[in-house]
Amino acid sequence: MDVENCFPDDLIRMRACLLVAKAIQENLLPQQPPRVEGLDISGRSVYSGLIGGDYFDYMDYSEVCCRSPEHIATVVGDVSGHGVSAALLMATIRAYIRCRVTYTGDLGEVMTDVNRLVAKDLGASGHFMTLFYLDINRKHGELSWVRAGHEPAWLYDPATDCFEILMGNGKALGVDPATIYPVNFRSGLKEGEVIMIGTDGIWEARDPGGRMFGKERLKTLIRENHRKSSAAIIATVMDSLAAFRNDARPEDDASLVVVKIVPGRSS
Repeated sequence: MDVENCFPDDLIRMRACLLVAKAIQENLLPQQPPRVEGLDISGRSVYSGLIGGDYFDYMDYSEVCCRSPEHIATVVGDVSGHGVSAALLMATIRAYIRCRVTYTGDLGEVMTDVNRLVAKDLGASGHFMTLFYLDINRKHGELSWVRAGHEPAWLYDPATDCFEILMGNGKALGVDPATIYPVNFRSGLKEGEVIMIGTDGIWEARDPGGRMFGKERLKTLIRENHRKSSAAIIATVMDSLAAFRNDARPEDDASLVVVKIVPGRSS
């Protein structure tokens, strides 16, 4: 539709449709964080428009018969582009993932199958989604993850004041239907450690003078606030981001999931 040549009634209907889409997308995002022993998990997405392409979710395996209830997972994704097309792709991939995890197979097999479906849908459109899928074995303090073209997650250890980068190979979803996704592992989680998975709308945000928020600023916020709850850490980051932009409208969607290792995990 050519917006410049629309009648006022057309614009009203278009806005009404976007508001409906906004409400639907908000319902697709988690309404509250999972409550699990030994972990404090929160997430939040802030869109640059009414709807967007960022995505985060939690996978509660206690509701999936073929998965161990000792595990819980979180997913963060970032669709190329903005607006309606990005929101549609976000909803599609969310559905693929939620369906695929109800069947057997490790994380690599799950994401390999999801990618094959996404690539078939997108064809040569040029669209894609980067994604980080993190599985936590809360009983044994182990991580496993798949990285599909997304920025690595960070693990902050306050005991050493060091950030560990959770790397991994894998193309963005929808780029190559033949991509095979490897699973990465890490053990030895300790109480007090903080895991952060975000999208580039955070560190690539710019202030009115054109300066970027940057990853070092984000690391400083995590260092200074690691004793707070995961929800409070996210609120601090998002408030700092808005202040950095001088409350201007964001140019890109921004999403953040924070996982804290708290007392309660059995070894």
